[in-house]
Amino acid sequence: MDICSYCLGVFRLEKSDLKNLAQYFPSLATRCSTSEMMKAKDVVMEQPIEKRAKLSDSPQVVTPSHCILCLSLSDKTQIEMMVSNILDQLDTEQYQGLSTYVIAVHAPLSLKVRRMGMEHLMRCINSDTPDSLSEAAISDINLLSQPNQAANESTHLKSLSDEYYVKVNLRSRITDLIEEKAPHLEYSVDSPFLITVKLDHATSDHDCKPVISLALPKLQCKKPNSKLKTSVSTVIVNDAVSALHAQDYRNNMFFLTPVTEACSYEIEFSHKPMFVGGRYNKFSRTLSQTPWIIDGHRKSESSVEEMICDKMTCLLRADSHKFSSSGREDVDVRMLGNGRPFLVEFLNPRNLSFNSEDLFKVQQEINEATVEVQVRLLKHVSKKATDVLRKGDEDKTKHYSALIWTPKEIAPENIEFLSDLKLIEVAQKTPIRVLHRRTLATRKRTIYRVTADYVDSHHFTLCLSTQAGTYVKEFVHGDFGRTKPNLRLMMKQDVDILCLDVLDVELDWPI
Repeated sequence: MDICSYCLGVFRLEKSDLKNLAQYFPSLATRCSTSEMMKAKDVVMEQPIEKRAKLSDSPQVVTPSHCILCLSLSDKTQIEMMVSNILDQLDTEQYQGLSTYVIAVHAPLSLKVRRMGMEHLMRCINSDTPDSLSEAAISDINLLSQPNQAANESTHLKSLSDEYYVKVNLRSRITDLIEEKAPHLEYSVDSPFLITVKLDHATSDHDCKPVISLALPKLQCKKPNSKLKTSVSTVIVNDAVSALHAQDYRNNMFFLTPVTEACSYEIEFSHKPMFVGGRYNKFSRTLSQTPWIIDGHRKSESSVEEMICDKMTCLLRADSHKFSSSGREDVDVRMLGNGRPFLVEFLNPRNLSFNSEDLFKVQQEINEATVEVQVRLLKHVSKKATDVLRKGDEDKTKHYSALIWTPKEIAPENIEFLSDLKLIEVAQKTPIRVLHRRTLATRKRTIYRVTADYVDSHHFTLCLSTQAGTYVKEFVHGDFGRTKPNLRLMMKQDVDILCLDVLDVELDWPI
């Protein structure tokens, strides 16, 4: 079993410590003799803390193949291979316009068990080892973080041997190598681009399950009424490690088994979402706003969302998108005038350098591809700007034009009174036609103005200015009395709506 020079320095192991450990683990120095390890340890302690992260680079330091305490996560060869894979994968993903990054490291669960086990064992062997970090140790960790501009990150550690210290070292080494091999990339804690390194090790289950089993009685005492999950997870392992004491580890030295292979890892990239806003017109009465799928079967060939977003998703080379708008029109309703404000959120975009000219070209492509939908004013907007679209829906004013039919003949004087109506307060129960997807509730809305224009003895045009969220169709026919008052009651006869158009949505968008 091996302990690398980095861990020797972190645990501050003296010659006497190694001798005491050898009593418990006779094979401790099979690949690295005690004298060699002490020589490595001396090199560690002679260096300032900001240089300790690179100790494995020194030819004077013996770095065993697979350390039992850090799983060789401080090994130069392993880290160089990891960085090469990161850069190769970046080339494959082809993020365009990328200049900064931040990195996150997910350590194997066995790392916590092994390092805490060693610390507790050392406390048993050397009873004067402090139980918490000294001010100097905390200062050491802050200094170690500084080379990679992470000094502002909060550091709340219970011990110097915490797995966080290994992650800080690994992250420091990775960022140094990226800076060396890809100087155009700069580490920044505020970067929207995240590189995640998810580490795992074959020993994780083997290391963690005995700890969970040993800690389970103590955990059950703390939570007698809770049914504790015993499967290996971050939460249960953290709870188990916290519940055990030094003597528990000394009596059950299952945590320092030999490590025969290095950690496996996955590399993931993700960029924060980017947002594009604009307005759209819909001239079709057979096109839904979003994909219309019922029980897995499409009810229409396309949708407003697909006609707009597919081409923009290709431009930004995003994984996917989320479409939202200021309200929505029914399939048989047209959206005229200045168009309906909409927003597209692009998830993990790879083209980060697109500009207004690119958006204008995509806008032209969308408009040339169909006569059913037209877009305008495409603009890259900030996340903060999206609040304008998402908040205050009920405060917006929307304007409609509806063609009304009456079975009985009407004269112009029969509808004159409608143009005098103002500020009509209506109470609308959730319409029957949307009850399958909307909560049953009674919503109060205001119709600000109404004008009626006579067409013929059975038809007239009704123009309305309403509070956003008003169900106009239901205001006309009453929805079996679920909307009151309604046009049917006002005219004291049956009426129905033949077609409806949205004329305008009052909103300053995009901004």
